[in-house]
This record gives sequence, structure tokens and C-alpha cells, in this order.
Amino acid sequence: MAKRTGKAGGAKKPPKAKKKTDKPRKPTAAELSDTERQRLLLAHLRKLSPLLIAEATAKDNVRKAYELAKKEGVTKKELELALLLKTDEGAEKVKKQMQTILDVDRWMGSEVGEQLDMFPKAKPSDKAFEDGKRSALNDEPARPPANLSQAIAQRWMEGWNEGRTTLNAARAAGFKPLGQVINANAPDPIGDQDATHEEQADHEEAEAA
Repeated sequence: MAKRTGKAGGAKKPPKAKKKTDKPRKPTAAELSDTERQRLLLAHLRKLSPLLIAEATAKDNVRKAYELAKKEGVTKKELELALLLKTDEGAEKVKKQMQTILDVDRWMGSEVGEQLDMFPKAKPSDKAFEDGKRSALNDEPARPPANLSQAIAQRWMEGWNEGRTTLNAARAAGFKPLGQVINANAPDPIGDQDATHEEQADHEEAEAA
């Protein structure tokens, strides 16, 4: 019995023909004429020149911004650290730097690391207050995170109100506003008025513990 070869019918498909393209081949640098090379140089120079000017202007503006911050009491290192902490990658880099410092501190027998361990961890109510204050100082609206409890959200608002008061006072003293000015009026209080908001927050923390 003869062996069957190939696919059904025994016919083989012809090889696919290569697609023809009408696009001309780009000449290599060695194939270019002197005039063509000159044309390309001038064309790329026209594109690059404004970009280099913009780059120089941006660098000068960054330098001036750092100088102004320094005059007002904010160092370049502080700003660079804050920029790092705004991203996950930057925060991870800062963690590694801090771990290196703590390791060397331990190896050298210093007490810096031990002193840092003495600082108590911030309570949720205190963290909410600081988060709200930071939000206001950053000119953000009075919107506590939706996942906060009623009492903790009110602590957030108290922090926001303190930050807004500071920001408004700075603007009244002549500082230029950053972005659109937000209505500084505090919204209606949240929660039961029979007890202070701090007491309510502390009570919730105690129950959670």
C-alpha cells in the first residue's frame, strides 16, 4: 500500500511570493552627496536650535526657582527629597537610603537609630489632621478621603482649615496664588457636636485596638 504524502489531495501550496514595495531604498551616509549632507545638517539644525534654547531657558528657570526657595527658607535638598517621595520609585529609593543610614549607624555604635525608635507612631486622628493641612497648603479642595470615618474625616477637615488659614494669610501678605483660588469658607462640621472631634477619633482608635 502506497504511503500518503503531504496534505489531503497530495498537492503542495506554492511558496508565498515576496511583497513588492514601491518605497525607494534610503541611501546610506556614504552614498550621500556633499550637498545632500549639507542639506540634512541644516534641516536638523533648524529642528534642534529651538529645543536647545528651550532647554537652556528651562534650566535657568529651575535654577531661579531653587534660589527663590532658598531665600524663603526651603533648601534644594528638601525639595529634591519631596520630589522623590511623590513617586513610588522615588519613595523606594529614599527607603534604601534610610536603611543604609540606619545600618551604618548600628555598625558604628551610634545612638541615632535608637533615638528614632523612641518617637511614637502617629495616631490615625493626627495623621488625618496632617493630611488635611497638607492638602490645603497644596491648594487642594476640602474633600476628605471617602474611606475615613466620620470623626477622622472631621479631624481631616480641621487640619484643612488650619492649612487654608495659613495659605490665605500668606496670599494676603503678597504671595502669588498657585492655581485657581479655592473658596476658603469651611464646610459644615461633620459628626456629633456633643463631644470634641478629637475625643471621637480617640474613641474609635481605642475600639479598633
